[in-house]
Amino acid sequence: MPLTDSDNLVMDSMINRYPRPRSAIMPLLHFAQSKDGYVTPESIEVIAKKLNLESAEVSAVATFYTQYKRGPVGEYHVGVCTNTLCAIMGGDEIFESLKEHLGVENDGVTEDGKVSIEHIECNAACDYAPVVMANWEFYDNQSVESAKDLVDSMRQGNPIAPTRGPDKLPTWKENSALLAGINDGLANQGVAAGEPTLLGLKIAQSGNKKLTPELTKSYDQKDSFTLDGYRRNGGYKAIEKALNMSPDEVIQTVKDSGLRGRGGAGFPTGMKWGFIPQGDNKEHYFVVNADESEPGTCKDTPLMLANPHVLIEGIIIGSYAIRAKHAFIYIRGEVAHVIRRVQQAIEDAYKAGLLGKNILGKGFDLDLVLHVGAGAYICGEETALLDSLEGFRGQPRLRPPFPAIAGLYARPTVVNNVESVASVPAIINNGAQWFASLGTEKSKGFTLYSLSGHVKNPGQFEAPLGITLRELIDMAGGMRDGNKLKFWTPGGSSTPIFTDEHLDIPLDYEGVAAAGSMLGTKALQIFDETTSVVRAVLRWTEFYKHESCGKCTPCREGTWWLVQILKDLDAGKGEQADLEKLLDLCDNIAGRSFCALADGAASPIISSIKYFREEYLEHLRIGGSPFNPAASSLLTSDGVKV
Repeated sequence: MPLTDSDNLVMDSMINRYPRPRSAIMPLLHFAQSKDGYVTPESIEVIAKKLNLESAEVSAVATFYTQYKRGPVGEYHVGVCTNTLCAIMGGDEIFESLKEHLGVENDGVTEDGKVSIEHIECNAACDYAPVVMANWEFYDNQSVESAKDLVDSMRQGNPIAPTRGPDKLPTWKENSALLAGINDGLANQGVAAGEPTLLGLKIAQSGNKKLTPELTKSYDQKDSFTLDGYRRNGGYKAIEKALNMSPDEVIQTVKDSGLRGRGGAGFPTGMKWGFIPQGDNKEHYFVVNADESEPGTCKDTPLMLANPHVLIEGIIIGSYAIRAKHAFIYIRGEVAHVIRRVQQAIEDAYKAGLLGKNILGKGFDLDLVLHVGAGAYICGEETALLDSLEGFRGQPRLRPPFPAIAGLYARPTVVNNVESVASVPAIINNGAQWFASLGTEKSKGFTLYSLSGHVKNPGQFEAPLGITLRELIDMAGGMRDGNKLKFWTPGGSSTPIFTDEHLDIPLDYEGVAAAGSMLGTKALQIFDETTSVVRAVLRWTEFYKHESCGKCTPCREGTWWLVQILKDLDAGKGEQADLEKLLDLCDNIAGRSFCALADGAASPIISSIKYFREEYLEHLRIGGSPFNPAASSLLTSDGVKV
């Protein structure tokens, strides 16, 4: 990795973004890929020297994340989502067909060096399934034939434009530079939102009073993601109001609203802010968790694509409330155009005096950094995210101490989900009582529900907490023709599954918990009676095995054994006692690791055996699966999407 003077200046600027130099390891590794196409031993040495680290320390980070490649990839790197929902909708067929079409295996590169391919995990686009990514740009609603056309266009040097992205597909190296934080000026290209993202808004605009578009109200405007578009819709009025309040008054307002975390746990947001010690003469940090990677979860990604400024305004208010002068957005690296939009929004906010020194003349200073991840689901766990942000492998910490006391750089830190923070400006503008008047007694306000899978019209729905799945499926036009609901997830793959018996449960924190699951991220993955629950659970479990960081033995070893047993069951091998062995393994890994990944792996297994034990046994009786995968696919026999 030979460096020019210009390269050295760029790398120095990356280091200077952060309070501590080591935090720049990840953008520097992305930058190395933009120069060489992959992370070479020489680039590791260069980065180590820049940061005054041992090369082993840099290598330890580079080998932890899947997006850092250790060998050559194509000019166009194709990733086919084969996580459960996309796989069942047709992703497996697409992946196998592309490998045959290109004459390569997983992680292979075509002889001309134009195209490489890998199967990838959930990429937060479940309502557009099946999805293919190219250089981390979205190609939605794919079929076998459209995917073949896509790779053929790449090999011919004229790639088809992304579905939700720039007008022309950037190369692998060009987008690696983007992930390093180098703005390519393409943020204004492409749509603000795709049709599934707009579905709930359009239904609300037609007169449906069960939906309450607030975060999504401007999604249908072509420039909703721009500063001018946001201000035209009342944007940045909330910070004028908040900066005329005391920080404690802001915290109390958020407490009074009843806003709870929208990232899964549902912890009261205002209470979390109130935990930050004041008058301690320490730096405080505000961190947004935008590493949306939970299979089925696809609400924050379209929000940042269509309305990034509402997140920035929420960050300004939250940072002011906890007396933080530095804030960070940790965003997953597999969503290039979202990164492009957020980066441009941050730059525009600086130019408008909304970030930086003396914001709106109120004496409040705030610097905001967009930190791009590199493919690690575990970094959605808040302490693993903080370790990653500090420039280490993303592995969970033992708690206590909690981040509010010793978070980023061992300083008091708030970590909030994207939707949680984006909800704050509306609360400040309209008042705590307005927000609290929506939802249910203990689950206040509006939220984003993501409906995907075997429904006629998947999409995003913004509604008060407490709506039911039956109501949402009706809005989506019902199940696909001739089929009925079999099972579904209320909050992503880590939550215990439900069946058609649970259609009328209020989708709020208390209602879902009382029925035996968790609201989680409101990721409603819908599967009809053509779907093998054993296949679905096996694929989720493979995901958790792959994403286990390896720090805790019960999780690292337990998820491996869960996959082995489930593979045998899916193939009709093994015996009935294997079901009890599965449950025993789940009991021995859940609650026995530093984070909740092992619990998430156990949840779909335990709940599927509870509701579908006979289906598991049927696999054993007939020596294989009684289900035809083609029946659950959205693709026809000739690979066309229906």
